Amino acid sequence: MANFIKPCEGRITSPFGWRNHPIRKVRSWHQGVDIAQKGNVPIHAAADGTVIRVGPLGTYGNIVLLRHNIHGKTFETNYAHLRDGSIQVKVGQKVKQGEVIAYMGSTGSSTAQHLHFEIHDGKWATGQSNAVNPELYMAIPEVVELQEKLNKLGASIEVDGINGPKTTAAIKQFQKEHDLVVDGNAGPVTLATITELLTKPKTVTPGVYRIKTGTFGSAKSFAEALEKMKEKFGWILYEAAESTEFNPMYRIYTGTFSTKESAEEARMKIDETFGWQTYLIDETK
Repeated sequence: MANFIKPCEGRITSPFGWRNHPIRKVRSWHQGVDIAQKGNVPIHAAADGTVIRVGPLGTYGNIVLLRHNIHGKTFETNYAHLRDGSIQVKVGQKVKQGEVIAYMGSTGSSTAQHLHFEIHDGKWATGQSNAVNPELYMAIPEVVELQEKLNKLGASIEVDGINGPKTTAAIKQFQKEHDLVVDGNAGPVTLATITELLTKPKTVTPGVYRIKTGTFGSAKSFAEALEKMKEKFGWILYEAAESTEFNPMYRIYTGTFSTKESAEEARMKIDETFGWQTYLIDETK
C-alpha cells in the first residue's frame, strides 16, 4: 500500500539509481526521481508531516524538507530546485498530504524546470544514505493507468500505482509476448503497443453460434415447445426432424448468434425458463 502520493504533475524524466549526470557528464548515483512539467506547477506534500527545513541548500537550490511519522516509522521527504520566492511553508509548520508547499523551478544545479524528489527511510543525512526509491513508496497516477491497461490485456496485478517488482514483471511478460525489447520499462514503444491492442477493433465472425434443444418424442410436444419459445423469446427458430421409421424425434434450432457469449446466455435462458436439455453449436469448427 502506498503511503505517499506523487508530489506534482509531470513525467519522471530521471529515475532513482545510476544515471549519466546531465551536467557533470559522468555516471553517478541519483538519490531521488526527477519530475518535469512546463508551466506553473504546484508541489504538494507527499504525506502528512512537519516542515523541518526550507531555503537554499547547495546544488539542490531551494528546498523544502518534511518529516513524517508513518505507522510509527520516521521518513523524510526532500523537494528540490523550487522556484525562487515560491515556498509556502515555514519551519515547524504542520502540513497535510496534498497541501501546496511550493512551486516547481530550476534553482541550484539544474538544466531545466523540474522537481527533484527524495524519500528517506529515516532522517535525511549528508550522502543520502537513507534514500529509497520513491517509485516503490508512492502511488503514481500514470502507473495506475498502466496497471489497469495491463490487466485488460491479461495481466493480474494489484492496481496500487506503485511501480514495483510485480508491475515490472508484468511489463516484461507483455514485452516478451509481443516481441519487444524485454527491459521491464514501459517506454514509448511498449506504451504504443499497449494502446494499439486496446484500441484495435475486435473482429467477430457474425452468425456462427446456434442453440439446439434435446429431442421431443411427438409432433404435438414439439409443436407446443416451438410455440412457447417463439412466444417467450421472439427468436428465429427452425424445426429439425430426426425421426426414424419406428422412433419419431424432433429438435428446435435457433437462428445464429454473433458471439459465443450471447449464445451461451440464450442457452441459459432456455434452461432456466423451460428446464429443457440444450446444446451450444459452434459452427466455426
